[in-house]
Amino acid sequence: MVKNIIMIIALAIFISSCSRLNPSSDQNDNINDPSTDNGNTDNGNTDDSLIEDDNKYPYLPIKLKEFVVTDKNSTSSDATADDNRKSREISIEEKAHVLEAIDIMRFVVNTSEFKDEFFNDIYKFEAAEYGRGIRTIKKGDYYYKNIIFNMLKNAAITTYIMKDDINGTANALGTLGPHFYVNVNATNPIIEGDKNGDLDLLIMLPNNFYWAEKNGFYGDKYKLAEIIFHELIHNLGFNHLNNSPNEIWNQYDTAEFMEDIFREVVSKSKFKNKYKSELKQYNYYQTKYKKFLKSKTIPK
Repeated sequence: MVKNIIMIIALAIFISSCSRLNPSSDQNDNINDPSTDNGNTDNGNTDDSLIEDDNKYPYLPIKLKEFVVTDKNSTSSDATADDNRKSREISIEEKAHVLEAIDIMRFVVNTSEFKDEFFNDIYKFEAAEYGRGIRTIKKGDYYYKNIIFNMLKNAAITTYIMKDDINGTANALGTLGPHFYVNVNATNPIIEGDKNGDLDLLIMLPNNFYWAEKNGFYGDKYKLAEIIFHELIHNLGFNHLNNSPNEIWNQYDTAEFMEDIFREVVSKSKFKNKYKSELKQYNYYQTKYKKFLKSKTIPK
């Protein structure tokens, strides 16, 4: 499997996180709220509490395939032997940190605060490229926000978490372009699976960071949750806008705006205080994928 993944990486286009300009205050169309029905199934550990959580937190029901790591040393010029060892493994501590961040991500997306911020009129999402399915969207058209929000509810995609020698904050590999968007039903889209054509869906974090270092780049679990959320938006099919002379780059960039929305919500002390006990107790992914915490991950 890892060989296949590496071959895919060699041929695929990576999407990198990037900064953008401040959002515009243009007005959006009126949007009807999506329903909260959830009929997704899962393939990890299951018990009554997890089923109850799926019903209580229906949005972003993603699945994890596994953690994988490539056999590459960190390219950092000041990397020590210990750094290079850590760059070729994912420790139990790192995996626990990532699972906690994913728990935070899913919890936040299921709050009324996230929904209210999402439908704030300052956010408009612009298509980065042409797409055609049961609907057609041209580059520069605005996505319907109710469809995107419904996609979050039914995004039962399966993704890998990979440690690799990459540049930047994180990368995603998978559904480039609005493939899911143009092919889902407006009121009840169903998104399942772990592939776009022959491509496995991946979220890649660089191997020159020890992910669980308390004061490190990924040490803040809320920041890590924000980064992973950004990459999942790519897995759902939303690309960055092209940086051409005739465009204001990322002015309505879906992945960047979605990350902004997430950051705006979790950055408020009022939010963290309101959900302090619930955030602490919500451990869906830490429970469901505890099998990943039995040993460190090394290259296969």
